[in-house]
Amino acid sequence: MPDNKPRLKAVCPEPQNYSAAGLSAISEIVELVSRPIQQDDLARIIPEFDLLFVRLQTAVTRDLLESAPRLSAVISPTTGLNHIDLDAAAEFNIEVFHLRGQTEFLRSIPSTAEHTWALLLALVRRVPEAFESVKRGHWKQEPFRGVELHGKQLGVVGCGRLGSMVAHYGRAFGMSVSTFDPYAEFVPSYVDRCESLEELLLKSEILSVHVPLNDETEGMIGAHEL
Repeated sequence: MPDNKPRLKAVCPEPQNYSAAGLSAISEIVELVSRPIQQDDLARIIPEFDLLFVRLQTAVTRDLLESAPRLSAVISPTTGLNHIDLDAAAEFNIEVFHLRGQTEFLRSIPSTAEHTWALLLALVRRVPEAFESVKRGHWKQEPFRGVELHGKQLGVVGCGRLGSMVAHYGRAFGMSVSTFDPYAEFVPSYVDRCESLEELLLKSEILSVHVPLNDETEGMIGAHEL
């Protein structure tokens, strides 16, 4: 007998942040509306949906959740969750699926650590400035001489999954690596553990920060620390 049970309706307001294969797989299971949707427009249509797929560009606020009587789940394949009002979701019995705590799976994904290293190299070798100069038809080496990483002191704030990867890359570049992370039970053997953030700041020539944004870490690096 055919299954006449209505399919769940899902909305993905930022499909540009999902793979085509992923959206295709979702659409085989649920009735999916997948198109760029601005925050105000999402608030207007959200009462029609059972599931909400987001990443980081959509703010899942209390007001949005309160106006979604059918919503049963928010799916966000991210480790950061400050774009979702978790207290409101719990209050309205809306389950939030995310990647925070999926340590084994996330260890296989180095993209954020690699991007960190790309930004670090661009800064120390002054790649953006040199690139813009070449585009203007110049070939001046002296103004854009960078510094070598070999022998420099890398400081890593937060030595969890990402921090450890960045520390590993630093070691491969011949850097000395130190970290401050009061919550990490173990750090790589080649990483010197500092007892305070101040101690790490005093010895670091390059600093990379890999902590979640929360009440404890907000403003951790400010004018005083710099």
